Amino acid sequence: MVKAIIVDDEIFSRCYIETLLKKFVPEIEIVASVGTLKEAVCAIMNKKPSLVFLDIELPDGKGFEILNYGFDHEIKVIFISAHSLYAIPMYDYFPISFILKPIDEFKFGLAVRKAIESVNTDRKMRECMTGSVIPDIIPVKGFENTNLVPAHDILYMESDDSYVSIYATNQPTICACQSLTHYEELLPYPHFLRVHQSFLVNAKKITSISNTASELILCNNKSIPVSQRRRQMVKEYISSLEKSKMKMTNLELIR
Repeated sequence: MVKAIIVDDEIFSRCYIETLLKKFVPEIEIVASVGTLKEAVCAIMNKKPSLVFLDIELPDGKGFEILNYGFDHEIKVIFISAHSLYAIPMYDYFPISFILKPIDEFKFGLAVRKAIESVNTDRKMRECMTGSVIPDIIPVKGFENTNLVPAHDILYMESDDSYVSIYATNQPTICACQSLTHYEELLPYPHFLRVHQSFLVNAKKITSISNTASELILCNNKSIPVSQRRRQMVKEYISSLEKSKMKMTNLELIR
C-alpha cells in the first residue's frame, strides 16, 4: 500500500478524489484529508505519506509552500488545481503531474499509476542499498547443460519467446531455457534493470542514457531500447543515484 493525503479546501473535491482512488486505485491508502496548509504540514509530519494530492489555492497560503518544509522523508506530489496559470510554474517543484479541475478520470488514473511506480522504485532502491546483493555466480540452464556465469560479467540478456540469450564479456553467447523473469528475480533492481519486456541490463555496463530515457548504450556500444512504460523507472533510477550521491562516472547523459 502507498500512503497518501489529500489537501484541498473544497470538501467536495476531497471526497471526489477519495472516491476515484477507492474505485480505481485500491492500493492507495488515504491516511488524511485536510483543507488548510497548516493541517497539511501536520498530517505529513505525523502520517508520513509517500504521496500528496495537493491543491494550490488554500485559505492560509499556497499549497506549494508545503514543499519548502524540511520533512524527514520524501514525498511525491500530484498538483490538482482549477487554475491553469499555475501549470508551468509548478513543474519547478518536480511533481508527478499537474491535473486541472474538473478532473479527467483517465488522466488522473495515469498520474496515480505513475506516482505508485515512482514510490515503489524508490522503495526498491532503498531496500537494495541496505543489504540486497547479487550472487557472484548464477547457474544458467541450457538445453544440454548448465553454465556457471559470473553475474558481474553479464552485459545484458535478451528474451526471444522460447529462450533467453545471455551476453557477457569474454565469452560466447549463452542460450538459456528459463524465462527472463527468472533471471530478473536472481539479479534484482538496481543492479540489473528490466528496461524492456525483452531486455534485462547490467546497470554497471551502461555508459550513456538518452535524455528521453528511450535508449541505453552499453560499454560494448550495444544500443538497448527502453519501452515506453519503463522509461519512468530508468529516470527514477538516475534520480535515485543522484539523491544517494552515488558516483555516476559510468553514465553520460546524451541528447
